Amino acid sequence: MDDGEPVKSHFSRGQKKIAAILMLLGQAMMQVEKTVEPPILLIDEIGSELDSDSCRSLLAYITELQLQSFITTLEPLEMGVFPGRDTPVMFHVEHGSVTVC
Repeated sequence: MDDGEPVKSHFSRGQKKIAAILMLLGQAMMQVEKTVEPPILLIDEIGSELDSDSCRSLLAYITELQLQSFITTLEPLEMGVFPGRDTPVMFHVEHGSVTVC
């Protein structure tokens, strides 16, 4: 920021989360360019701190990158946010038990 204040004092929690994820995705794309093996994305609680439009836009961008991704959320994701992809596999984890949805 031009006023010398840290960005964290100007951004909302959702904006900070988007910025952090975009930096992570930038690192992932650098790895794709420099190596043969694409990275695997692990993103925890993607929907927390984000409104539904921001979450949907971020998921659409992640989908465009065509990287294998594991995304956790407390809220069920809309399957329509993964256009042009194989059907995502959803798992439900409760009390140490994992089931396929």
